[in-house]
Amino acid sequence: MGIKDFANDYKYPLLALALLLLVYGFFLQNITTFSKITGFATVGPAGSLSSSTYSCSRTSVSWSKPTTYPSGVTIYYIVWYSVYSNFPSSSTLSTSPSTSRSKTLSGLAPGIKYYWRIYSYPSNNFWAGSYSSYRSFTQSCKPSTPVATALNCHSEQITWTAPTGGGVSGYLVALSTSSTLSNPWLYYPSPVTATTFTFTGLNANTPYYARVAGYATIGGKNYYDTSGTVGFVTTTCGSPTCNIRCVSCLTLQNEDCSYSYNYEGCRSSCSCTAQCIGCNRWRQADCREVDNAACWKLCPSPYYWPTTDTAISEYFGGGHRGIDIDGHVGDAVYAITTGTIVASRTTCASGAETGTSPSIGCEGCGAGAVGNCVKILHTDGMYSVYGHLSTVSVISGTVLKGDTIGAIGNSGTSYGGHLHLEIWSSSSALLNPCDYLDKC
Repeated sequence: MGIKDFANDYKYPLLALALLLLVYGFFLQNITTFSKITGFATVGPAGSLSSSTYSCSRTSVSWSKPTTYPSGVTIYYIVWYSVYSNFPSSSTLSTSPSTSRSKTLSGLAPGIKYYWRIYSYPSNNFWAGSYSSYRSFTQSCKPSTPVATALNCHSEQITWTAPTGGGVSGYLVALSTSSTLSNPWLYYPSPVTATTFTFTGLNANTPYYARVAGYATIGGKNYYDTSGTVGFVTTTCGSPTCNIRCVSCLTLQNEDCSYSYNYEGCRSSCSCTAQCIGCNRWRQADCREVDNAACWKLCPSPYYWPTTDTAISEYFGGGHRGIDIDGHVGDAVYAITTGTIVASRTTCASGAETGTSPSIGCEGCGAGAVGNCVKILHTDGMYSVYGHLSTVSVISGTVLKGDTIGAIGNSGTSYGGHLHLEIWSSSSALLNPCDYLDKC
């Protein structure tokens, strides 16, 4: 049988099938009209459609009961939703039938606009239903507009509120000197999960703009929703005051006066690991040989230098219990701080002597001893010992910081005029004087 014969023999059945398909398609698109034609009792469209974002990937929708429906039947509802307003079958999702007049749609992508409508039908006839008009919503994962707080002239902190209902996977933070936050970004770090972020290393007295994007991961893909933009101007750096610290000579911390940074000034004046700690102590553990007077202009020692000479002939350590400061016999020796004299010795001769070494300075003249000396109890509970003196000016009572207490000499175990200075803790532990004096 040829094609022509087949067409002639089956012409009418083919026409009938085509007509049936056409009617079926019309039926699917016009269920309400078909129901009226066939005489079925129909359910009217649902009304009062509303939606509210539940989380970054979920939105709740609700509606009211149709005003027209058959008596004695239960009404079922199906939510149809799509990213297209014409609801094409290839891109439209639906919920399972339910008698509830609210549903939570999940798996939604932030920042995307969705269209939705309700199909209402009676329990005894699916085809006797009606579609409502459609409504739309844009899925939100938007954080609140950040609030900026100045920490110092080089740092700013921003905080924001998480999207309503949560569900955010993380945040990306952007910073720019442009109000449009155009590229290049000055800051676009890895995602963060906290609702606060601190920008560091900013220029002082400079305007910046920042915003935050919340994102949710849907089907392995990230969808973003961006907050409003906050603008701020960094503060002007002031003079270094309070607890300024030069830490590793790279950063400046100012724990009590965050608006008084002098970042570049401190970096340029510190060497090695020199530190000004709390503006009351000097530490230079790794490069004791560096005399960094510039850093002392930032953080002076509370202790007075005990002589007019600053040259040190021997440092603390290796069996040496203090520091030796060069000088001429007869030069004045000063109390490094205010305190009470608790021991003194004035009867040791000059030059190397033999005898018993004392356990703590200023108790003997023998081998290893400090000769004529003065020992002062500080008001903070620490002690200082001044040894090898030629004369002792004060042997008891209270002395003030900078008072003359004797003169440089060569008494005890000594091989030339110098001052031997020791510092002890309140628990009688030896301390390095260079941790407390500014000219070591």
